[in-house]
Amino acid sequence: MLHLHAYVGIQEVDLYGIEYETPEGRSMSLDFSQMYISDVQLVKADGSVYAIKGKSLLKNLKVHTYEIGQVPVGNYKSIRFKVGLPPSINSLNPTAPSDSSILNRPSMWWGNTANQADTSF
Repeated sequence: MLHLHAYVGIQEVDLYGIEYETPEGRSMSLDFSQMYISDVQLVKADGSVYAIKGKSLLKNLKVHTYEIGQVPVGNYKSIRFKVGLPPSINSLNPTAPSDSSILNRPSMWWGNTANQADTSF
């Protein structure tokens, strides 16, 4: 399981429409927030990396826990990932039937192009 949260500065963002203050003193609120995450890598305590193959996620504000599959037992010190989809998935037509439920999200389309938006706020 992968556990992810959204933050404004050091404040965890739990709800849409709530004002949060940035470290610079600016007020900010979110009405919508989600992003694609891919190429997830777990960094072990010894510096070696375990890559999660073929897994892309659609992170949204209301969901914090994501299934990433089987991971070898070990001591992990950090996680790395890319924001956006791999080119092989991003080039798929978002309106075409797909095995991936994360692609059929109109809120993440750039219109009638064959590419997905990496983030949507």
